[in-house]
Amino acid sequence: MYNKTVTCAIKGDIHHKLIFTINPTGYLIVEIKHKNYKANFNDLFFFNHEKTTDLVCIEDGTIMHLCWNLLIYKNDATKLNVAIDNAIDEYEVIMRDL
Repeated sequence: MYNKTVTCAIKGDIHHKLIFTINPTGYLIVEIKHKNYKANFNDLFFFNHEKTTDLVCIEDGTIMHLCWNLLIYKNDATKLNVAIDNAIDEYEVIMRDL
C-alpha cells in the first residue's frame, strides 16, 4: 500500500502546480505554494463546469465547514478522481485479505 502522487495545473496560475498525494487509508494531501492541506476522501466534492472542475473540501458535508476550494482543469480532475478510486479499491483489497 503506497501513496500515489498526481500533479495538476492550477487554472489561471502558470507559475505553480498542485501536488496531490493520495493515501489509500482515506485521505488526500494537497501541496500548493509550499503549503499542505489534508482532507478525508469523504469530504471531497468535484463540481464540474465546461472546461474546469472545482475541487472542494467540505467537512461534515455542510458549506458552513468549507476548508478549501481549488479550480483545476477537467482532465486533471478526472485523473485525480481515478487515482482516488484506485486507492480506495486497493485499500479494500488489502483489508479483505487480512
